[in-house]
Amino acid sequence: MSKGLRCPSVRNYRLSFELLGAACGLAIPVAYFTGYEELAGVLIAAAAGLLLVASKVKPED
Repeated sequence: MSKGLRCPSVRNYRLSFELLGAACGLAIPVAYFTGYEELAGVLIAAAAGLLLVASKVKPED
């Protein structure tokens, strides 16, 4: 029997969501102060959503 595809660990998913959330967080002031207020609003929502999802990912035992 084949073992199938290996899934990436949950830790990698959580780290990915946290890094993407942090990147959005860093882009918010840049977008806002260069005149893209609407983009800054979307980035706020995206950062909040990504960090929320990252907090819900349960670490492996």
